[in-house]
Amino acid sequence: MIMDKKMTEIQNAIFNIIGNMKLLYKNKKIIELGQYMDEQYEILKKELSDDDQSTNSSTN
Repeated sequence: MIMDKKMTEIQNAIFNIIGNMKLLYKNKKIIELGQYMDEQYEILKKELSDDDQSTNSSTN
C-alpha cells in the first residue's frame, strides 16, 4: 500500500517535470531546459536513493 502511494507520487512528479520541460522547449528556453533537466535529475536521484536506503534499513 505504501509502495503504491510512493509510485503514484513519483509518477505525478515525472508528469509535472515533463510538462515543465515541454513548456521550456516550446518557449525556446533551451539553456533553461538543460538546467532544469539537470536539477530535476539530481533531485529524483537523491529521493530514490534516500527511499532505497530507508527501505533497506527498515528490512534489516
